[in-house]
Amino acid sequence: MHVYLPSSLHEGTISSVIKQINDADGVDSEIIVDFSYLSFAFPIGALALAQYLKYNQEHKGRCVKFIGINYLSKAVGYLDSVGFFKYFGESPLRVKDFDKSKSYIPFSVIEWNILQSRVNDEKLNGLAFTIQAAIEEYSENYSTWMFGKVEPVISYCFREIIRNVFEHTNCLYCSVFGQIYPLRDEIEICIADSGTGIRNSLAQCYDECTSDEWALQNAILPGITSGDVKTGSMYDNSGFGLYVLSRIAQKFGYMLIGCGEKFLKIDSKGNHLFDGFYPGTFVGINFKYRTLLRHQEWIMQIINEGESLSRKLGINGTASTSTKTI
Repeated sequence: MHVYLPSSLHEGTISSVIKQINDADGVDSEIIVDFSYLSFAFPIGALALAQYLKYNQEHKGRCVKFIGINYLSKAVGYLDSVGFFKYFGESPLRVKDFDKSKSYIPFSVIEWNILQSRVNDEKLNGLAFTIQAAIEEYSENYSTWMFGKVEPVISYCFREIIRNVFEHTNCLYCSVFGQIYPLRDEIEICIADSGTGIRNSLAQCYDECTSDEWALQNAILPGITSGDVKTGSMYDNSGFGLYVLSRIAQKFGYMLIGCGEKFLKIDSKGNHLFDGFYPGTFVGINFKYRTLLRHQEWIMQIINEGESLSRKLGINGTASTSTKTI
């Protein structure tokens, strides 16, 4: 099949691109992606597309070809510089391999076995270290590379989405891409995987989780999680990650979650559910980072409201220590 990328690849156009490719599944084993008309590309659209194409390569055996690539084009040149095309090579970038930048985190992968190796190394040194602590390290590095120092709120955004991948999806790696837009006071990040998806994950604990619509609408509620809710230690599972991120998006920008047959967009106008298709899950968020950093106290208000809402819903969830210390 031949799919032309739109003039702008972003959170509002990615679902239609993926739908075109999905509609040809089982009919055409070759996916030809045409960049001829692409003028702009943003992290959510670009990474969601890349992960989806990689899924088709790895799990469907479909051949992916790129045409219409003009490196003098601003959009193509940008995608090339941030590692989009290298992502499809035999050795996509690992986090430790790329140069530090003050404006973007290039296309890269975080692998379960690398996280586990980090844990094992520390244990050999006699230190108590966990997968969650390794993810925290990665997240703080992302923040430092983009801002020159650890910004806890930014680290939190990376950490909570990445934790969800390795705690709930049975996926062996996730893909990451992020960009700062200083003139617009915006940061946009996206993390994507090809795991079990939110619906299958939550269905293990909630009998009423029988649709992607239910899964997405409830995944952003405080205390909803597929794991046992614990709040005794720093990184225990509390089910507050997506809730806090969704409220940040509602106040300061927008968020898009794609999973199964539904996409959910969250912004100042509310929650918008629409048809889509995505094997696994991607979570992208865009917000006014300087504005949020000036009002970090508002995050504690979000958490307090979440705990109150959780009690009203009969979930009785309490945010974890790591959530309360962002």
